Amino acid sequence: MPATVTEKFHVHNADQFIESLSETANDTYYLFIGRPVPWSGGDGSPSTPNDAAANTMFDYWKDMIAVQRITSSDLSPVIPRYTWTENAKYNMYDHRIPQTTAIANTSYPFYVVTSNFDVFKCLYNGRTNAASGAANSTVEPTISGQADVTALTTAAGDPANYVWKYLYTITTADALKYVTTTYVPVQSVDYTLNANGDVNDDGTNKYDVFDAARTSGNGAIYRVVVEAPGSGYTNPPTVTISGDGSSAAATATVGSGQVTGINVTANGTGYTTATVTITANGDGGTGATATAIITPRHVFSNNTGTYYVSNHGINLKEELGAKYVMLYAELAGSDDGGLIPTGNDYRRIGILRNPLLYGTNTRASVNVLSMTTDLTLTSTTGTITKDEIVWQPSTNAYGVVVEQEGSVLKLVGVVGAFSNTGNTYILGIGNGEAGGQTANATITIPATPEAFTSTVANSGATAYVTDIALPDLQPYSGDILYVDHRAPITRANDQTEVIRTILTF
Repeated sequence: MPATVTEKFHVHNADQFIESLSETANDTYYLFIGRPVPWSGGDGSPSTPNDAAANTMFDYWKDMIAVQRITSSDLSPVIPRYTWTENAKYNMYDHRIPQTTAIANTSYPFYVVTSNFDVFKCLYNGRTNAASGAANSTVEPTISGQADVTALTTAAGDPANYVWKYLYTITTADALKYVTTTYVPVQSVDYTLNANGDVNDDGTNKYDVFDAARTSGNGAIYRVVVEAPGSGYTNPPTVTISGDGSSAAATATVGSGQVTGINVTANGTGYTTATVTITANGDGGTGATATAIITPRHVFSNNTGTYYVSNHGINLKEELGAKYVMLYAELAGSDDGGLIPTGNDYRRIGILRNPLLYGTNTRASVNVLSMTTDLTLTSTTGTITKDEIVWQPSTNAYGVVVEQEGSVLKLVGVVGAFSNTGNTYILGIGNGEAGGQTANATITIPATPEAFTSTVANSGATAYVTDIALPDLQPYSGDILYVDHRAPITRANDQTEVIRTILTF
């Protein structure tokens, strides 16, 4: 049977993901970094991640270096960025066009971001009839000098007569975090209810737009589009708008015997359906048809009731199709107390949900946690190098070196269990070979986690283990929800890495 998943479903899922961080029974999410060793095909060709159990349940855990908690302030709903461009064409809002289709039309988007970081929605694009298509937009829309930001915006001097609906302005703080060349944040009003059971007025333009949208123009008609111009009209015909609303009115213009346009003189209210009738005024004109464009309907609720409001500006995330969430995170040098190593690089980032502290059933909640196995060494000879495998003959345990800080050697990809009692001797044996590296006559250590494209020479360095610190999280606990493979990102004590990633719902 035919079926469809609506854009609202995708937007709802994105919204619920962000809300899940702050709900009473909230989930705990962490950003993780991993993979200190090169990709098998070279660092210019990261492998494609997949959600096979071998990866998400096991292997991606094994070379995890550290995790940092994600908070709701690290996430924002975002939409593709369409910067207003002179002489470009833009689609107008039309309630008959599927939202999925409108959002997917990247060639002719229905909203723009201006040079002032104002976001506008196109309500009319100069289209005179069904066949004419959109005109070129020649003047950038702006609310500068517009006394009422909630009113429709007509770009002064634009002969195409584009009409825009101002929605919000991206704040400087959000611009620094969430604006990229391809995405911009969606900023909705704060829906926290005040003592009167109403939404708090935060003093911003977006609140004014929201407040005006819910209190006026409910079910309004802002535009009537000529579908067929007809013929034989010498006098402007009478335009009648009928439906389940009231008070909408419009007039027609004619030229060369055809209806060339319809101007709405009163928007009316309460429409969910409307029919436009064009009646000739004694000149024999016939065949002209038109469609009234009705504002979108959204549900708005507070503790005084639930309201079904049909207008632009009530629910910006739904109106603009915010089915994307941007994660913004900063890894700041060694300010985390050394829990995230700075002496190596990483190539994998991801999102982990509800992991447990090592050896417990307690869900992790602290900000930063280490995922390396840390060996405290003594009597070291030679220099153990990063990305090298170190092996302990007495236990057959081995792991990949992330870095050494003083006497502490940090490892990932640990196989077996190192010991700090008895013969604790360890040896640096390089990076292995594609078919495995023979450590002695009976033990073959496979390439870990896979064959490298460049050789890490055997350092031959030796040391003895005096203490062992295990990872802070219980391996394989929680769920890996997202994985992104990248070119190497090098860490340093004096730098902050900014990580942005897009989640699509």
